Amino acid sequence: MELTKKSLLKHCREMNMYSTPELNDRLYLHQKGICKIENLDEYTGIRVLWLQQNGIEEIENLHHLQQLKHLYLNENMIKRINGAQSLQHLPDLDTLNLEKNYIKHIETDDLSHLSKLNTLNLAHNRLCDMENVRGLLRCPSLCVLDLRNNNLEVSQAFIHEILSKLPNLRVLYLMNSSDGNNENRISEQLKCYRKMVIAKCANLRHLDERPVFEDEGDAVMRGAAEALKRKQQANHAAFGRLIEEAKHSKAKTKPPISDDKEDDDDDEVQSSAADTDDHKDDTKSESQ
Repeated sequence: MELTKKSLLKHCREMNMYSTPELNDRLYLHQKGICKIENLDEYTGIRVLWLQQNGIEEIENLHHLQQLKHLYLNENMIKRINGAQSLQHLPDLDTLNLEKNYIKHIETDDLSHLSKLNTLNLAHNRLCDMENVRGLLRCPSLCVLDLRNNNLEVSQAFIHEILSKLPNLRVLYLMNSSDGNNENRISEQLKCYRKMVIAKCANLRHLDERPVFEDEGDAVMRGAAEALKRKQQANHAAFGRLIEEAKHSKAKTKPPISDDKEDDDDDEVQSSAADTDDHKDDTKSESQ
């Protein structure tokens, strides 16, 4: 389907919608074989736009839809977001679904102007590397984020430098247990993936296929406190052992007193005592 004013009007009538374009608040254009977004200028009242499962290669010509809140572009042929131009005039956009496209990189200005963006779905794309998702940091309003099946390595650096820097993140999808195609992987150096993510993302309420319960977060904090306590105790014990080893080593290096020296000392004492007695006898004889 080519998006012309005539085809759009016909479509609205078939869907029992208004013939006056600006009166419509939603537009269903999914599975229509659309290759180019165009001729939507008169549909200024649109709040929800469904364009999924088409052949769209570029996000464009949406600048007149300033009331748009929800945009569904999943399952198309989009290679880049180009948000600086394509999404520049959508100040109220809340939901952006780009699942199952060919996006390789999130540019720094792709999402920076979407101050109300709450939900972003980028699952089943080709992001592949942590550096390719740093553009997410320019959109702190994100609450729901889906990054499954992007061949990403989830490492401690990824959690610390990306996920933990999204202050409003509530729901996160990273790992997919059912679909192994282009699946994300956990770094071999990362131990306790779930605990680490929960510990670093303080406001997280749902991770992958399970909710994050309050006591689970508390358990992570308790576990961290206990681990710190154990480390401090181990350090204290190690320091005590070092002191004992130093004392023992010092005692070993002190030269022992030999038996011969002790005998010589005894002889000297006895000889001194004998000389004293002889002196006393001589003094006595002289006085007599």
